[in-house]
Amino acid sequence: MSEPNGALAGRVVVVIEDDALQRLAQCMMLDTWGCQVAAAGSAAEAEQVVRTLTTPPDIILSDVWLPDGAAGEEAIARLRWMVGRDVPALLLTGDTDRRQTLPRTRVLYKPYPPATLFAAMVDLLPSGL
Repeated sequence: MSEPNGALAGRVVVVIEDDALQRLAQCMMLDTWGCQVAAAGSAAEAEQVVRTLTTPPDIILSDVWLPDGAAGEEAIARLRWMVGRDVPALLLTGDTDRRQTLPRTRVLYKPYPPATLFAAMVDLLPSGL
């Protein structure tokens, strides 16, 4: 799916997904939308990746359940603390009982079509950037 209006072009997106195939698919899709993607397979790896960024992320996409018992909410909170701002985030899960627990964080239930992810990301981002 190509994006019609360039709303995500140039946006820095951190992807935290422990399933390598899922992570690759997300990164490829985000790349087609013009995003600058920083991908990680765990919360700890995401912290390392964020330390290497020259600009803070515009949005974080995180799986709910991560390796080593980490939760997506914890990873998002830690990255927000590291960059010193309330980065918008999406929690991605197949657990339909999961609800939003963090401010500026939305839950997106798997499986979802690319258009749903695109719309959710655009909706979370501040306009005019």
